[in-house]
Amino acid sequence: MQPIYKKILKLSLRILISLFALAMILRQIDTAALGEALRQARLRFVILVWLVAVAGIIIKSFKLKYILQKQNCQTSTQTIFRISAVNSLYRLFMPGVMATPIKWYMLKKDTARGTNVFSGMVYNQYTELAVKLIIGLIAIIISNPAEILFPGQTRGFYLPVAAGIALAGIVAFSILLMNKRLVRAAKVITGWVLRPLPDNIRKKGVLTIDQLGSFQQAGAGFHAAAVLLTLGGSVTASVFMYYFAAMAANIEISLWLIVWLAVFVYVLGRIPISVANLGVREFTIVSLLGLYGVSDSQAFLMSMIIFSSLVFMAMIGVGALVCNFSASR
Repeated sequence: MQPIYKKILKLSLRILISLFALAMILRQIDTAALGEALRQARLRFVILVWLVAVAGIIIKSFKLKYILQKQNCQTSTQTIFRISAVNSLYRLFMPGVMATPIKWYMLKKDTARGTNVFSGMVYNQYTELAVKLIIGLIAIIISNPAEILFPGQTRGFYLPVAAGIALAGIVAFSILLMNKRLVRAAKVITGWVLRPLPDNIRKKGVLTIDQLGSFQQAGAGFHAAAVLLTLGGSVTASVFMYYFAAMAANIEISLWLIVWLAVFVYVLGRIPISVANLGVREFTIVSLLGLYGVSDSQAFLMSMIIFSSLVFMAMIGVGALVCNFSASR
């Protein structure tokens, strides 16, 4: 099968997964109840969701610029924000992390440093994933939703204990990444794995490992700043988006539930099994909030409001593309 047909087949499969998951959710939602939830929705909180989404992207754009500077990539927060907005447009049609290469390509054109940008984006993605997982696990340890998630389970301490072990594992692995021996071993393994490929590709692979290794020498201050920016641009923004979306749908749930729910949906969204996380996000939110007594119609509306933030960013991306096209004429 030719590569183009494989890509079409994979995309078609992901669209089918999204449609199937949405259909499963819509089957159990009462149309009249959904209409009532829409009529009672509070628009001011929907607008706040959009504003928080923009603020989060601005902070994440500043963070990525800060990281890329360590890779000698000169760009601006405004440029990265514009690229992120355009990337949001592609994310509407592409699954999981599959839109990330497009963002890399646009940044590569802007900086003319492909491997440096790639290394910076890997560090950026890892810090975002690790920090979000740590915060989500802490929320699970504090709130301990075992009784809700696993009714009838008499040993409710299993869940926070498992979360604590996972938390310790993430922290230990992150510390291990600072070991310089790991870079040397990774260079050897990369060279061996890429040995059948052309020499220039093999050299780029080893160079990428070298550039990632430069973050080991960045200092504690650099990593602390990256973590703080992640807490602001990714964690806090996501929590506020979920909180305002819940308020817009007239849902009252605890803060800790919002925290680990946002993290759980984020992690699932990294898996490229659907388009724009549609269906998977709705199924997850409706199913989990249903355990807390939230009606399916309200939970579905909350999910759609969260999705609307991506649409809003995509509209900004369309505006950026139009402005770039007009300027180039």
